[in-house]
Amino acid sequence: MLTPRTQVISLPDMDAIKSFVSIVSVFPQEMDLRVSRYVVDAKSILGIMSLGPQASVHLDIYGEDPESVIEAIREFTVQE
Repeated sequence: MLTPRTQVISLPDMDAIKSFVSIVSVFPQEMDLRVSRYVVDAKSILGIMSLGPQASVHLDIYGEDPESVIEAIREFTVQE
């Protein structure tokens, strides 16, 4: 089992969700979003919409070069 690289992000509204999905969909890595005990595919707009807008959500990135994804989604990153 691969250990994911986790980044905390914010998806506060529907525009942010749409923009986020359009960015991550071009990457080959598998990604999940986690909120509490719920996990959805980070490339699925319907999955993310089922979670609703979130001020803080964990993005798990699997595979090689997770830094390229993190760089591309910098605008959504939550500073901890």
